[in-house]
Order: sequence, then C-alpha cells, then structure tokens
Amino acid sequence: MLTFGRYNKAKKAAGKKVRELHNGQQSAGLTVKESQDAISIREMLAAYRQEGGTRISAHEAVASYLEAAKQLPKGSTLLESLEFCNQRK
Repeated sequence: MLTFGRYNKAKKAAGKKVRELHNGQQSAGLTVKESQDAISIREMLAAYRQEGGTRISAHEAVASYLEAAKQLPKGSTLLESLEFCNQRK
C-alpha cells in the first residue's frame, strides 16, 4: 500500500489511478500481490514453452485447470490424480 506525507500528493496519485482505469488500463486496479502473481505466471508459461511445451495463454492454463479440477474427487489434487493414473499403467 502506498503512503503519502501530504494530502495533495495522495489526491494527485488517486487522480492518476482513476484516469488509468478510465482509459482501460486494467492493470492499474491490481494489487501488488496480483501483479507479482501475473508476472510469475507469465514466467512459468515461458519456461514451460522453452522446455518444449506448446504456447498457451494464462487464461487457457487456468481454464483448463479449473475444468479438470471440477472432475476430481473431493480433496484430491490434479497432480495426485495423474500420479494415480500413471501407476495403473
């Protein structure tokens, strides 16, 4: 969270943020943690692609994961389920 020593500086920063949001800059509405997560996700997807994986978007990765997770038994993870299936081969 940002802190300001003077009211006018805080008001100026808030006005800038409002303009960014108004102009469609959605990243202006992210928290620091959300921004860090987005960067981390981008880096993981880039590493996956460099290791020989296909190019996929963050949206596609999350959407696919959630669809798979909906089909899992309660309390199990996707990785646990894949390991179980691989043991049965």
